[in-house]
Amino acid sequence: MLIVVAIIGILAGVGIPMYNGYMLDAKINATDSKHKIITNFISSNLMLCSTGAQSIKLQRSKGIQYSVSCNDTPQNLATAFAIHFKYTDMKNPYGEGSGSPVYGNTTDECLWPGDTTIWGSPPNWGPGKFVRVTTNVNGTPNDCKIGHEQIYIPIE
Repeated sequence: MLIVVAIIGILAGVGIPMYNGYMLDAKINATDSKHKIITNFISSNLMLCSTGAQSIKLQRSKGIQYSVSCNDTPQNLATAFAIHFKYTDMKNPYGEGSGSPVYGNTTDECLWPGDTTIWGSPPNWGPGKFVRVTTNVNGTPNDCKIGHEQIYIPIE
């Protein structure tokens, strides 16, 4: 009986850390995929604007779409994209934080793991017009720099 208990203890001692490692890898991969889905959606809509479209269709609430002017400010476009994703039922793979992207400000890098912010450059800003998407892929809560993926999407 003692041998059986020892074997179970050894298996648990090896298995639990391995399981936790697999779970962390799955959360990182799911968060990375979420970041790519968000950036690809924003990029394709802004590309549509740059080809001459007057507006893009985004979601304002469950099942209700509205038009957003392509000539709007980057800040307003970023807010519109954040509202759109709020109603797509995106979940945070880490189980905490907001899950859906939120409109951020210039100090939005302190995020919960799995959270995303969308920020638009102010009007007449020197570096140009863009929308920035920041996701905390594998950092720790309120970790302000480590583990972030960030992309700047230009508006033309």
